[in-house]
Amino acid sequence: MGTETYAPLFTFFGFRYARVTLTGGAVLADIQMIPVTSVPVQAGGFTCGVAPVAEMPGFDAVTLDPLILPALSPVAAWHDCRHGRIEAGWTLTGDLAAYRVTLPAGCTGRLTAGSARRDVTLAGQPVTVPPEGLILPAGHHEITFRV
Repeated sequence: MGTETYAPLFTFFGFRYARVTLTGGAVLADIQMIPVTSVPVQAGGFTCGVAPVAEMPGFDAVTLDPLILPALSPVAAWHDCRHGRIEAGWTLTGDLAAYRVTLPAGCTGRLTAGSARRDVTLAGQPVTVPPEGLILPAGHHEITFRV
């Protein structure tokens, strides 16, 4: 007898593992899974300006670099990391952005410097963001700036 190819006319949705049982002396020579999805490959991300620092994996440190888009306000997002929940979001009133960030214990943030942010305040107090960024400890922070 020659090789017989079997292609089922049904689909398994949402499986992680499949069990194949052969009878009648059949031998499994090869099996293929063909993934079919409506979920596109991620080409980018929307993180409310929060990104892990590559040199400090595990969200020990994050970069805070929000890109404020007037058409998207208010915005809020969160991420559960090994230290707890990181929350970030903003509202925009005219050209004044209010950026709120909560960092869990064990996580620090670095607000990047940038010409897109003017008149920066932290907890209502004016601050200057140095070229290397402004380090924020764990806790809740409200940062305002003009865009």
